[in-house]
Amino acid sequence: MRNIHNNNQNSDTVENKARSLMVNQQRAARNRQQTVFSRSAAEIGLNGEISE
Repeated sequence: MRNIHNNNQNSDTVENKARSLMVNQQRAARNRQQTVFSRSAAEIGLNGEISE
């Protein structure tokens, strides 16, 4: 029984790491997208009109 419990803990750890990686990748993509939008807006003169 102990091996099964340890395997579940390892599985949870792998799932948590995978979830964390996915969240971090999504956050990075959002940040890149916001940067592109902000730069594009600045190029056309919309700096003060954009809310985050």
